[in-house]
Amino acid sequence: MEILQFSEAFRVVGEKLEFACVKGIVRYNPSVYFGKWQDRRHPPLSLSELYDVKRVETDDKGPETPSLFDYASTPDLERQVHNDITPANIMRDEEDGAWVIIDFDSCRHVGEVLRDNTWAKRTHGWHDPGVAVSSEKNDLDAFSELRAWLFGSSADEFLFW
Repeated sequence: MEILQFSEAFRVVGEKLEFACVKGIVRYNPSVYFGKWQDRRHPPLSLSELYDVKRVETDDKGPETPSLFDYASTPDLERQVHNDITPANIMRDEEDGAWVIIDFDSCRHVGEVLRDNTWAKRTHGWHDPGVAVSSEKNDLDAFSELRAWLFGSSADEFLFW
């Protein structure tokens, strides 16, 4: 959770001002919230430490995270191909909201065979079943399939369904 802005609120008690609470705007994966907390010396670490929490509607979609696609531009000799990119194998990092690819049991070096007892299990519907060799095109096709799945307007845009 990131505190974007805060201010201290006071109330009048008799003729004196007395600290009431801290009001703040926080970002939490990637939504923005307004909330209050009591201890001005110890800012909250999570939403559960706030009270009167309200989600703030915003058009901001959060930070762009191109890193998910950046790895495809590294030289072939240095990198491996995931070979099983699907929605189930992409997660969000809890701390910074970055996209993270998981489940590397089908990961192979470029040019490595995907069949013949290599234990590469690829998810049906997300990859070309005729592909027998690890190639960066495998992951790029899977990203195209993801884009069609997330943003496409017709079933004709899918490669493998």
